[in-house]
Amino acid sequence: MRAMNAGDPKKSLLVVIFEPPYPPIHGGRFDQWNRYLYLKSLGWDLRLVTWVRASVHTDIPGLRKALSAAFSQIYFLRNEMTPANLFFRLLCLPVYSQHISNMYVMPKDRRALFSALENWRPAAVMMDHIYSSLLAWSLAEHFAVPLFYRANNIEHVYVRQMAKAAETFRAWLKFRLAAFHMKSFEYELHGNAAWTFDCSADDMAFWRDQGFLRTSWAPPLVNPALLSRAKTISWDERPYDAVFLGSLFSVANIEAVHWFFSDVMPALVRRKPDIRVLIAGAKPVASLQVAALKWPQAELLANPPDAAAVRAQGRVLINPILSGSGINVKMIEMLFSDSPIVTTPVGLRGFDEESRRAFIVADGPERFAEKIIAALSAGPVGEAARASFRDRFSKRGAEAFSHELETVIR
Repeated sequence: MRAMNAGDPKKSLLVVIFEPPYPPIHGGRFDQWNRYLYLKSLGWDLRLVTWVRASVHTDIPGLRKALSAAFSQIYFLRNEMTPANLFFRLLCLPVYSQHISNMYVMPKDRRALFSALENWRPAAVMMDHIYSSLLAWSLAEHFAVPLFYRANNIEHVYVRQMAKAAETFRAWLKFRLAAFHMKSFEYELHGNAAWTFDCSADDMAFWRDQGFLRTSWAPPLVNPALLSRAKTISWDERPYDAVFLGSLFSVANIEAVHWFFSDVMPALVRRKPDIRVLIAGAKPVASLQVAALKWPQAELLANPPDAAAVRAQGRVLINPILSGSGINVKMIEMLFSDSPIVTTPVGLRGFDEESRRAFIVADGPERFAEKIIAALSAGPVGEAARASFRDRFSKRGAEAFSHELETVIR
C-alpha cells in the first residue's frame, strides 16, 4: 500500500514538463516557474519530472537546487540529440508528431520512474505542454489519478503558422514534421484529459466550440517584484522612445521585427526623425542584425541579462506580432511597468475582453507608428489604472487557480 502525502493529499501534483522551467528566460518557462512558485506558497506539494540534455544542462546539481524552490522532488530524464534519437522520431512519424515522439520514454525507464514514485501518490498529474503528453498520460494511468493539461497553444494551428512564417528550409521542415498527426493527437488529448487549463481565453473558446467543455482560462502569472525593478528610470531620462523585448530566434518574433523595420520604421521616422528604438532579445538571427543596421535610429541588443532593466529603458513598449496562438507572456510582463503598450490585434490574442483594455491596439504600419507617437505624447500610465489588471495576473490570479485546482480534484 502506498504511503500518503505528509500534508493535504488533495493538494499534491506530479508536474511533467518537457524541459526544466528554470531559468525562466522565455515566456513559456516564465509562466511555468511563477505558477509553481505561487502554488508552493499556497501549500501545494509539487514534484517534477522533466528532461535534460548534456549539451544544455551542464550543471545538474545547480539546476536541481534552483528547482527545489518550487518542487520537493525532481526527477531528470535524458533527452540527448543523437542519430538514434532522430532515427526513432522518423520511425514514429506514421503515428506521432516528432515533437511528441522526441519525449518518448522507453518502457524500462518508465518502470524505473514508477518505482521511484511508488511511495507517493499525487492527487493528479499536471501535463504542462503537449510535448510531455505520452509520459504524463502513462503516469496518470499508473497512479489512477486525473490527468490535467496545461495548454499553451492550439498546437496543430501553431506549428502550421510557424512553418508558413519560417525563413529557412530547416525551420520550415522542423515545423512541417511537427505538424504530422498533431491535430488528431491534440483532439484525442483534450478528450482524455480530466481538465484543461488553457493559457488563452481565445483557445479555450475554440475548444469549447469543438465540444470539449472541461476547460477553463488560467492566464500566466507574474511576480509583482517586477514592478519595483521596472520603475527605476524616470520617463524623461529613459534612453529609448520604443522598446521591443522578446526572443529573436523564434519564428513569430523574427517575422514581427522584420515587419517593424520594413514597414513601421519608415512611418515612425517621418513623424519623429530623432526617434530612438531598442530591439532586444536572446540569440538574434543574422537577418535581424542586418535589418537593424539600416536604421541609425534603432539599436539591437543581444542576450540582455535582465529583462526588467531592458523594459525600464523605454517610454513605450511595443509588440508588433503578426502570427501565433496561445497568449504572449511578454504582454503580461509589460503591464508591470508604467509604459504605454502598443501592439497589433494578434498581440491581444488569449486575453479576455476586460484585460484587452490595458493595451493600445493598432492595425497596419501607419496606425502602429501613429499610436507610438501618441503614446509618447500621453506619457506614463498611472499605477491606479493598471492595478486591477496586475492583480489578476499575480497573487489573486494564483489564488483563483489554486482554488480551481482543488475544486476540480474534488
